[in-house]
Amino acid sequence: MKIIADFVEKERAVSFSRRLRRKGIPTHVAIFKGNNTHLYGGGPKTFGVWSLVDCQHNDAVILLKDKGHKVEYSLSEDQMQLLENEIGVAQLKKVRRDIAVFVIVFISVMFFVIWSWFANA
Repeated sequence: MKIIADFVEKERAVSFSRRLRRKGIPTHVAIFKGNNTHLYGGGPKTFGVWSLVDCQHNDAVILLKDKGHKVEYSLSEDQMQLLENEIGVAQLKKVRRDIAVFVIVFISVMFFVIWSWFANA
């Protein structure tokens, strides 16, 4: 994934993302910068639009300035859905793996603490 552009307003980022999708470029919109640690939620936020397919990045950047640009590597809606599903499954597997590692480490530490406690008693 590569950043295409960032916007101050979320609505503009989402609008640009939808325009890219209509041209066959799947994207992801997320908070790109910001600091919400201030008591009143201060700090500047920008919303980044990210290209999911690296070879489409240049086309997306050009579309930012030239709405009539012809996309070289356009994907169909079915291809974009398949790509998004694959990304979702990969993220789910990563979360499951991270949870499994945490549980194994936690149980190992608890076992060691209990064993040490009984060994010293």
